[in-house]
Amino acid sequence: DQLAFAKAEGDSVSKCMQWLMKQNGIVSGQVSAGEYKIIYAFSNPEGWYEMSNDVLTWHKPSPTANAHLWLFVQDGADGRIVPPLSIKYSLSNEAGNVTDENNIDYAWMPLVNGYGNNVKLSGNGNYILNLDISPMPHRRHDPYNGDRFTNHTKAKINLSINPTQSS
Repeated sequence: DQLAFAKAEGDSVSKCMQWLMKQNGIVSGQVSAGEYKIIYAFSNPEGWYEMSNDVLTWHKPSPTANAHLWLFVQDGADGRIVPPLSIKYSLSNEAGNVTDENNIDYAWMPLVNGYGNNVKLSGNGNYILNLDISPMPHRRHDPYNGDRFTNHTKAKINLSINPTQSS
């Protein structure tokens, strides 16, 4: 029964991902890497709320950011969102120059939880998005499927982006 419930949750998450990837102006796709299914999307830069000293503050996007990178990391077996991971990304342009690199933060979002960061693209063209996912900091309690998500995982994604077309 537990595995059936997990799969049903994953199916719901997958429906959210399909909706997200159909939105106008978003460059998106998906790849499999290790035990993960990774959905990626680029849109316009976004602001965010941050709590500091018990005060909630709205932060506008940096004027140097011209896109927002979204990552949604699902369990490749059942489709559920994988709890917070340590993920580092780098974006390289056609010339091989890194235009942006950073750790990407996990966020509790209205549609489905994932990762997001405003990024700097050097213009229209082809890019390579490299992802470096560290093993989970905690172990799974799963007597049926075993101890999973223990390996370091890398993904390389080839992109064609026009940041001025995002909406």
